[in-house]
Amino acid sequence: MGLGEGEYEPRVVHQFLDLAYRYVGDVLGDAQVYADHAAKPQMDADDVRLAIQAKVNFSFSQPPPREIRRE
Repeated sequence: MGLGEGEYEPRVVHQFLDLAYRYVGDVLGDAQVYADHAAKPQMDADDVRLAIQAKVNFSFSQPPPREIRRE
């Protein structure tokens, strides 16, 4: 990213690693729930894709349009 040694806080790297670890753990946990619900013997890529999409849909929602009229 164009940063050299000492141009960043070392703890930021650990924070990013922690964030990535928790995110991947959450996604894989959700994917396992989807696989269990579908009675699959093991989760597959479709379960992981569904878990990621569900997380994205929950995290990023569209605001209502400004054109909403009050009656």
